[in-house]
Amino acid sequence: MDGGTTPAFFAPTNGCYYLVYVGWLVVELVTVYLFFVETKGPTLEEMAKIFDGDEAKVGHVDLEIVREKNAIVHEEKV
Repeated sequence: MDGGTTPAFFAPTNGCYYLVYVGWLVVELVTVYLFFVETKGPTLEEMAKIFDGDEAKVGHVDLEIVREKNAIVHEEKV
């Protein structure tokens, strides 16, 4: 869509269309920064609680048991 609209808006703005485009990108960047939830650290269960509240239907996982179960023993061969 951008490829079709660029020529139509370039002439009426005297070549300043790219400034309009950059301005719109800044608006999008600020919107994402202020209103989107950070999803880098939380687990899926924690994300469900963030979006759905405390009523989120998630299972309980004991991470210590999972770590013990999936522990990989590293043996060095000499």
